[in-house]
Amino acid sequence: GRLARWANEPRGDDQDPVTRPVTMPKKKAGPPMQKQGGDGVDVATDANNEVVALESIFGDDYALQAPKEHERHRFVLTIKPCPAEPDSENHVVVRMEVGLPTNYPLVAPKVELQLIRGLTDITFKELAESLRARVMAHWGDVVVFELTELVRTFLESRNDKPTELHAEMLRRAAGTGGGGGGG
Repeated sequence: GRLARWANEPRGDDQDPVTRPVTMPKKKAGPPMQKQGGDGVDVATDANNEVVALESIFGDDYALQAPKEHERHRFVLTIKPCPAEPDSENHVVVRMEVGLPTNYPLVAPKVELQLIRGLTDITFKELAESLRARVMAHWGDVVVFELTELVRTFLESRNDKPTELHAEMLRRAAGTGGGGGGG
């Protein structure tokens, strides 16, 4: 599948050659960061509450992962346009791996998207850019739930059943579509 990845720091040697890491800019200098979020709640509490809510909302589409160094939480979400519908009704699906740094939400989450099915390269890149913009617009706030809703809404607007022509192209690409002159 295709991947889009960005974080507040470049990735290490676990980098997939298909992936182009995008470095989030450092937050502009301002008042010293506090260990509390904007509403006075401890950042660990903010992050934990968001993770509990996501686990509850996503159910079987939530998979806990082992956190990497300097992370409090890591998990993978499978995002579908119509989660209550059977897979046959979800023609576009994206997997989103999220790493929450120990000082999230004061630091942006590490997010990696993987296309499971249904989007073109151009549309997938558009989705990744939308996510990046949303993270930048809400820097310092818990944002993962909002990102999942952005992805779900994006997928919902593109959840068209593949046309027969598209299905034939996919069969040919997989080598099961019969003859035809490849060049």
